[in-house]
Amino acid sequence: MKRVPKPKIQFSLKRPPISKRLPDGVSADQYRLKMRLYDGRYFDRNILLDIYLFPHNFIDQRVVGNPFLTTELEIKQMLIDDIKEAVLKKYLELNEEGISPTVEWFRDIVNNLQGKNEDVSIKGRFPYFSDFFEWYIDNKAPTKIKTSSSKPVSKRTINKYKQALSKIQQFEEYKKRKLKPEEYDIHWYDNFIDFLKEVLKQENKNTIGSYIKDIKIHLKIAKEEYDYSLSKDFLNRKFKVIREETNPPYLTLENIAYIYNYEIPEKTNQSIINVRKLLLISCWTGMRGSDFCSYNWKNPNWEKGNEGRIFIYKAKKTQRKVSVPVFPMVSKILENPPHPISTQKFNIYVKDLLRYVKLDTPTLGSKVIIDEITKVKRKVNDTYPFYELCSSHIGRRSFATNFEYHPIPIKDGKEIKLSRSQIMALTGHRTEADFLTYIKKVQSQTAQDIASQIFD
Repeated sequence: MKRVPKPKIQFSLKRPPISKRLPDGVSADQYRLKMRLYDGRYFDRNILLDIYLFPHNFIDQRVVGNPFLTTELEIKQMLIDDIKEAVLKKYLELNEEGISPTVEWFRDIVNNLQGKNEDVSIKGRFPYFSDFFEWYIDNKAPTKIKTSSSKPVSKRTINKYKQALSKIQQFEEYKKRKLKPEEYDIHWYDNFIDFLKEVLKQENKNTIGSYIKDIKIHLKIAKEEYDYSLSKDFLNRKFKVIREETNPPYLTLENIAYIYNYEIPEKTNQSIINVRKLLLISCWTGMRGSDFCSYNWKNPNWEKGNEGRIFIYKAKKTQRKVSVPVFPMVSKILENPPHPISTQKFNIYVKDLLRYVKLDTPTLGSKVIIDEITKVKRKVNDTYPFYELCSSHIGRRSFATNFEYHPIPIKDGKEIKLSRSQIMALTGHRTEADFLTYIKKVQSQTAQDIASQIFD
């Protein structure tokens, strides 16, 4: 008859040797926790855990302490419970397989639970969501592979996560308490958004929506990958990512021709002349600022057999090679090509350029404002001169919008009309939904396009 195992675990405290160097943050008055795993005469072994406690904080196999100062002690008890549960489970699984436990097995499994396989005890180590979120950003996000592209999460995305975490931490400080994942309910949602709007003066709905989106992503990760509990409100339709329709500025074909033909004397600031060339190139190539600002325009990487007609570049964001046709205006600019500059400088000089050429029509949009008192940066929706709303992204958006809506004049009265798939191949958008959202094309406009082909 097969023996029924009855493993038990006991904990006790052991004073570290006086000569032993203690870990950072551990007092000489603290004892190290010892765990004993025994199963009658079949197995009986002890191992020291990396958990240190004062004797008065460990009574009757439990961590106890001042109820007003229990956060650290509570975390230690959760960690102890996790280790105990996991060891007993592994012991029974080993018995089912007919394998006898060894000292090495016991040591390895405990070591893994304490560090080498830290996922097992994450829930115990980080009972509060903000602590889990911070740990995940620092330890897991940098190596996370996106299913959409099979590539690691970008630094830019990680910085977005950090911004969302920062808002949670500010909210906790404001409320004087931390919350566990299951406490992120509709009540928290409403209070958090009120805090962003009323206390932090965060008015931009899309920015607030971005915070909520990243928080929801990591609440879901906490549940699915680390077995945290969540509130039922998490699935409530009210617990949503809020958005606001925006109309980012772009340069029309008329604007582009106007900028190209505007007479700027050579004695004018050379930075303005250089940035004009870069801006116009971006309007005809759809390149991102990080790409067209740093590209070697004096020596383009021409496609073999298509020199002067098609150039190739490797997109920094996606690491994909893109072949781009050279439109007449770009060909003319490359006779006296621009020199590379940083996107930060481009964003400054492009405003100077557009102000210089008098593209200053009052335009509804949003821009970052720095509060004079708190020095906090926030996006504010308002009416601004057109040039104040422009940055390195305007060329790429202008390219996508113009080529989607209009036939493009080439020369001698000739026009070409690119298909949407051709435009997307140049901009790098993977789906039509993403592309249409990018250029803010709505369903009614699509209907108008079809109607014009039927009746015109």
